[in-house]
Amino acid sequence: MLLNTPSTHSYIAELTVPMNALQFNLAVVEAFVQLHEKGLIYRSSRPVNWSCHLRSALSDIEVDREAISGPAKISVPGYDDSIEFGHMYFVAYRVVSSATNPNVPGGRTGS
Repeated sequence: MLLNTPSTHSYIAELTVPMNALQFNLAVVEAFVQLHEKGLIYRSSRPVNWSCHLRSALSDIEVDREAISGPAKISVPGYDDSIEFGHMYFVAYRVVSSATNPNVPGGRTGS
């Protein structure tokens, strides 16, 4: 089980001990609950600065902001080619649901 200490490092250190996947998942959930109850982490609807190269979130002071007026290709550390910024994509998937009546021979739906 996790220690009740104010340091986030103690949670991380304790999660490094060998354990099976279920124990690990429960420990991660418990760590998040304890950190949330202490006010050390919170849920919000604001953007997160995510670094694909570092595979980690960045604080606002670690981000170099650049204003662009429209779509633009910008060189990004860790990538050979420039990355296109300035596009918003909205994707919607149509969900089709079909239920099979177990009383119909062969699982046919009748259509």
